[in-house]
This record gives sequence, C-alpha cells and structure tokens, in this order.
Amino acid sequence: MTTPLDPTAASPDAPQNNPCAPPSSGLLQKIAQGCRKSHPFEACGLWWREDSIERLHIFAPHEYTASPTHFAIPAQTLLAILQHIEQAQGTLCGWFHSHPSHPPHPSQRDIASWWTSSQGPWFPQAQLLLLSPSNETYAWALYAPTQEKSFAPLSWGDVSPTKIS
Repeated sequence: MTTPLDPTAASPDAPQNNPCAPPSSGLLQKIAQGCRKSHPFEACGLWWREDSIERLHIFAPHEYTASPTHFAIPAQTLLAILQHIEQAQGTLCGWFHSHPSHPPHPSQRDIASWWTSSQGPWFPQAQLLLLSPSNETYAWALYAPTQEKSFAPLSWGDVSPTKIS
C-alpha cells in the first residue's frame, strides 16, 4: 500500500523530474525481507536502475555495524558498487536503512550524515527510504532531500516481508 502526499504539501524544492520512480512493491518487499533478517540491527543498502530494471544491494549488517542502531560501510565496498552502477550506465535511486525501534522518520543523525557525506552533493536524484517494524509488516516512508538540507516526504505505506503467492 502506498500513500502519496498531496503535491501542494511537499516542499517546493524537492527534486523535480527525478529519473528514479519510487521503488516498486516487489523491491519494497525485498528490502523489508532484508530488514527482517538484520533485526535487531539496522539494515542498510541502496537501489538503482539499469535501464528499467530495479537493482538492490543490502549490506550485511554484522559486517559493518558497530551497534544495533548505527552502521558504517567501508569506502572500498561502497566504491565497488558505485563503479558497477556507473559501468552499467545505471542511476543510483536511493539509500535505505531500517529503524528497528523507531518510526520511519529521518533522525538528526540521518540528516547530518546525508549532508556531510557524498550522498547529497554527488547523487542529487537519490532518495532516502526508511523502514520500521510494525507487527507483521514494515512501515516505510520515502523522502527526497531538499535545498534546506532536510527531507521532504514523498510517499509512505506498509509492506509485508513475507512472500505473497
């Protein structure tokens, strides 16, 4: 289930004509599965498009996590994925991570790290997807970075991490 916001309520400086559509329900389900496997640690990863195909990389939480509520990805690991995307002429669409015990809203740490890392300046089309466990589903929210160095909500909903036949 996706709930788009009224466009008049979104920030006026949210990216226009973004080459990346929001993630499909199938991709959201794969991301939720990764979050469930990582729980109680934060899951994190990124998604991109090669032509019209959605691609996903979920980082192994215990390899890169100092604590259940924080992750750090080695630069060489991230560089290899970004080089693959570039060589495939893909477009990085966004970064995601879970909030295992908090709602899917950007924290102050999320906002600060987005704008102090290369994510903001180098990938202006990239979006932020946050997921939080809620009973048997994951609540999710998709955000676009704004010129005010914050985030404008784009859409939100719930996704089940279990495969639907």
